Amino acid sequence: MHPPVSDTLPTPIAPAFNALQELRAATGSLHAELDAGLPIGRHQAVLADYVSHLQMLRPWLMKSQAMLHATNARGLQASADRIGERLRKLDADLEDAGQASRPGPPPEPGTRENFTAPVSAAYGWGRAYVVEGSALGGRVLLKRLQSRLAPHPLRYLSGDAATSPGAAWSHFTAELASQLATQAQTVQAQQGAVAAFSELLNSVGRDTGPVSIDPTSLRSADRGNTQASQGAGPQVMRSALPATPK
Repeated sequence: MHPPVSDTLPTPIAPAFNALQELRAATGSLHAELDAGLPIGRHQAVLADYVSHLQMLRPWLMKSQAMLHATNARGLQASADRIGERLRKLDADLEDAGQASRPGPPPEPGTRENFTAPVSAAYGWGRAYVVEGSALGGRVLLKRLQSRLAPHPLRYLSGDAATSPGAAWSHFTAELASQLATQAQTVQAQQGAVAAFSELLNSVGRDTGPVSIDPTSLRSADRGNTQASQGAGPQVMRSALPATPK
């Protein structure tokens, strides 16, 4: 006699925790606000807008590189190395435009820029998500600006010509997902990503304000880790922007 069908079915497994989806949800409105506020994104952008864009990015990239190195996480060291290459191309672009690269402002005492304490790997993955995404977005800008700003080579936007931007992004996001396995880690990554976007928004004159993200409101479920990580993630800073993610 066969056992009841219900006894032979496997126990349902909770859906995988989708860290990438949560990062998009936390930063989508910030991303849209930044895209709308960047002069380089205008159809009538000129070389001066590109120069201003690079000068804004330089201190942010330098800070990002230092933070990723401070995590001591292997995958983030590779991302920090890629930032170094982008900075070299950025400086070459500024030189071609007749502009010397300028250092960023000194860090405020007690902030993460000082790196007196290690940065968590999860927080670093959130920041790397924004940095790597900006490199991917650079290829989109390149197509729009290449003929308009010719003969400037636009090295920074060109990225690594030997690597497909789509393949590089897929590789990065796969590694990110493998490193953010719990609710607590994902909330820390959200904090890092939101902070990175907020710094860029502040650089273009769009101030951001504090809004708490409740870890229990994450849209995907990590049932195996919920009780252990409930309330463990830090609060994040987010601007009061449209709620619909991009």
